Amino acid sequence: MMKKITTCILFLFVITALQAQVDPTIFDKFESKFLTIDDYKINVEVKGTGDPIFFIPGGPGNSHDYMQGAFGQYYKTNTVVFFDFLGRGKSDDAKSKSEYSVENDTDLIEKIRKQLGFEKISIV
Repeated sequence: MMKKITTCILFLFVITALQAQVDPTIFDKFESKFLTIDDYKINVEVKGTGDPIFFIPGGPGNSHDYMQGAFGQYYKTNTVVFFDFLGRGKSDDAKSKSEYSVENDTDLIEKIRKQLGFEKISIV
């Protein structure tokens, strides 16, 4: 009996995993554009319609690519926004090390939101 339960659980796990596969062409569906913020070029990729979701890349120092691979498919139901913080990915490097801070990163999110014209956003 335990073997049947284990087999059923394994089967359900495999089926779920197969359905959750990422679209292998997801990176081709997005295009970089650059917003000028505080005299820096910030890489932003936006796609979709509906309520906006900003996907915040982790770090330190990561670009948004891994987030796009995992969550890019949400463009089908929402406006998705991927971006690179200052000094990361395709965005410009800061002129001074003091510009790299959590406070500046959160300010950048707000400035991107305003430039893209969103009243409110969800953050992942």
